[in-house]
Amino acid sequence: MLEVRSLDKSFGSKQVLFGINFQARPGRILGLVGKNGAGKSTFLQQIEARHPAIYFSPKVRLGTYHQLDYRLKNDEPLLTYLLKRTNYSEKIVRSLLYRLGFQQENLQTKISSLSGGEAIKITLAQLFIEPNNIILLDEPTNFLDLDTIQALEEFISAYQGTVIFTSHDETFVEKVAT
Repeated sequence: MLEVRSLDKSFGSKQVLFGINFQARPGRILGLVGKNGAGKSTFLQQIEARHPAIYFSPKVRLGTYHQLDYRLKNDEPLLTYLLKRTNYSEKIVRSLLYRLGFQQENLQTKISSLSGGEAIKITLAQLFIEPNNIILLDEPTNFLDLDTIQALEEFISAYQGTVIFTSHDETFVEKVAT
């Protein structure tokens, strides 16, 4: 799906990434771990920006989640919002929403009215219903309750594409990274 060949990245005189080489094959779930400031998010940003040292399969469709992507400004009802962004049936989208803790009465809630935690759930759900084959997740478990983290683990494990994520949650990394 993608190959990284001698990727370097500096900010001024500070070298954050040096000589990174690897291949991400379809279906792999890659967890990036390390201390704050080690370059995990920077690495994901380089993939998203399609850095010249990164080679992509021509069929790559990239989906991303950044730590503050949950700030949604849309007045569509929740169910309508997601159905417009997928080819999956309404039944599957409703099932996904139910697994994320949304009940029937929540499905007509305007996106802009969601709490921060609810908006994170919708933003993550959207990635898994869009036609992406590589998903980049930067600290996806931040601000999530345990039930939602478990649902995210299930979504990632069942996902057919490649997932590359950063996390400080050791249990999450152990459960999903291949």
